[in-house]
Amino acid sequence: MNTLAKNSVVHTTAFLILILFACATSAADSQRDPASVLTALVDRIYVLGETSGNVDDMIAAEAKAADEVRQYVASGAVVVKPLWTPTKGVFQ
Repeated sequence: MNTLAKNSVVHTTAFLILILFACATSAADSQRDPASVLTALVDRIYVLGETSGNVDDMIAAEAKAADEVRQYVASGAVVVKPLWTPTKGVFQ
C-alpha cells in the first residue's frame, strides 16, 4: 500500500471511532419519556416471566422503571404525547 492509502485508512478509522464514541455518549445522556419506560417495563416483565419467572427480578424492574419516571418528572420534563385521545377514542 502506498502512503496515501495508509493515511486514508488511519484517518477513516480514527474518525469512525470518534463518531461511535460521540453516539454512545449522547445516548447515555438522553432520558426516555414515561410512556417509553412503561412500554419497556411491560416487555421486561414479559421476558422475565417467559424465562426465569423470578418475581424478585420483576419487582426490581418495576422499581427501576419507577425511579426512571421519577427522575424524568424531577427534571421538569413534560410529557407531550398523551396515551389517550378523546377525539379518536383509542389508544395510540
